[in-house]
Amino acid sequence: MTLQINDDNISSNRTTHTARLLPADQAQWEVSWLPGQSMDRRHALTAMALADATRLSMNIINYAAKLAGPEPEATGDAPTQPARTEPGKSGQLSDPEAGA
Repeated sequence: MTLQINDDNISSNRTTHTARLLPADQAQWEVSWLPGQSMDRRHALTAMALADATRLSMNIINYAAKLAGPEPEATGDAPTQPARTEPGKSGQLSDPEAGA
């Protein structure tokens, strides 16, 4: 694994993916396999190391991008608690989001 790390970009000799410093912002980076996700340099290096080590396929890249999703806005509110599941008629836990 060889990552080429420069002041404004990161590339690899094992994958076509790259990371770049976003224009006009000296602290945020974007990695090609996580489009629209800005991150700090440390996270960009980690993402590039993962891409280089695993040679990510397009399916994995697409799934990872969907899972990453947009970051929640910083509102100062406490994080929400997950919905509580309760035993259903069959004695199994029901999932309120699944309509059970």
